Amino acid sequence: MQEQRAAKGRPLARVAAVLVRHGRRHRAPFVKGCLAALLVIAARLSMPWPIHALMHYWKLGEGARAKAVVHVIPGLDWPLTLGVAFLGLLAALGLGDAILRVQFAKFASGTVRDIRDAAFQAAVSAADVGKTRPGDLMTRLVGDTARMKSGIRGFLVHVAPSGLLFLGVTVILVYLNLNLGIVFGTMGLGTLLATLVGARAMYRKSKKYRKKAGKFADSVDQALRIGSMEAGLAAANRSSGTPPATLTRIQSRTTWITYVLFGVSVFAAVWIGSREVAAGTLDPRDMVVFLVYALIIRGPTVRLARQGSRLGKIFATTLRVVQVLELPPAEAAPPDDRLAPGAPLVL
Repeated sequence: MQEQRAAKGRPLARVAAVLVRHGRRHRAPFVKGCLAALLVIAARLSMPWPIHALMHYWKLGEGARAKAVVHVIPGLDWPLTLGVAFLGLLAALGLGDAILRVQFAKFASGTVRDIRDAAFQAAVSAADVGKTRPGDLMTRLVGDTARMKSGIRGFLVHVAPSGLLFLGVTVILVYLNLNLGIVFGTMGLGTLLATLVGARAMYRKSKKYRKKAGKFADSVDQALRIGSMEAGLAAANRSSGTPPATLTRIQSRTTWITYVLFGVSVFAAVWIGSREVAAGTLDPRDMVVFLVYALIIRGPTVRLARQGSRLGKIFATTLRVVQVLELPPAEAAPPDDRLAPGAPLVL
């Protein structure tokens, strides 16, 4: 009993333990997806540098350009060679993105399938389901596990790679210019804070709405038992309430805050960078690299906030499934001594 109470006090640890335990069997697609994600991140981080090299080539004089040209690919001059390199980065980006989506989808589907099966077995063998009625139980096993699968896939495809990409861009900007790196790092911390606040709000609202969804499913089940299907569905639908548009509002608010933070940081970085270029302390080519990174990182930053705040909703549904997994099993009936070998026959 003490272990059960301690586990109930740590919902994050409970959810993590369940995901690790059931995801261990599907680690092969997980590892392949992680390698593909690293390929995607490396390709995106490398994209500004062919432009940087091309600007360096154009900056040289005509005689110096002739001496600096290295025919890496026979028959192509240096600008075309850089164009081929950029094309290769795009091909690697597309290939890595396709692989990571497929592999992470396999991992999420297999993991949630095992969790759903274990939850079903736990519900069947449970001594008492407590307050979980049949309709709510089916909502947890079907609806909540479906949201779990979408959430795991969304985290692995969008949140984690976007966060690592943003970290890589910040490190490179710190190397190029400390002030630019500080500006982008500060924006990253603000985005992370806004995402956590949005995820917490999403968790609270989702927890309440999922309880309502369970009650709605249970009311449908009861209505179908006592009346016709058409009348039962109509009566249950009238008591279901309005759809939770609040979740979309919270997610949209988090995304809007991220756009504002991103715009302010880019404006501040351009202002600081232009002053340092004028003072001669920053190479103009490095400023162009920053602008290219700003274009590249805008989409992943917004996805990081949007999908990250959505994790609050996924955590609420996952916790409901974990509660089914933790149902205590029914005690086995004691063996009948009258049927033991050698026992006297009693009629």
